[in-house]
Amino acid sequence: MDAPSVSTSTYSRYILAGIGGDNQRVIAFPDAFVSSILVIDRANILPVPFYDAAIAGLLPHQGRVMPIVVLRRALGEQGALLPETFPVVHLSSWAGGLEGVGLVVNEVLESVPADHYQPQANHLSIDSILDQLPLELWQPRRWQSRTAV
Repeated sequence: MDAPSVSTSTYSRYILAGIGGDNQRVIAFPDAFVSSILVIDRANILPVPFYDAAIAGLLPHQGRVMPIVVLRRALGEQGALLPETFPVVHLSSWAGGLEGVGLVVNEVLESVPADHYQPQANHLSIDSILDQLPLELWQPRRWQSRTAV
């Protein structure tokens, strides 16, 4: 399912969230893309073996199961650690096929009215982030048996 067609003026706010360590990047989420923002305890995540390391696991949430994706890992930082508690941006139906997915960010920075939002050099749009997520992220990996040589 594709994201609904909408003009930028439809958004009333942008939620800015930071990802990354020393080289922090800011992701601008239009308000329509955000279903909710949660603070998750790592102990509540159910592991999913055989999936990419970017998928931290599944979280039972409001009668559904939310896949939790660590954005830093999905964008190539394979060594990114998951703290004990962390913020998650839960995507709405505007995210198209990623509706219901939770994206782990380092911190939620602020909410800015759309008419006051000025993108900076280190800002990324959520559209560009979603386009960068590899398709194999959602495919289970096969068990690799070790045979004696």
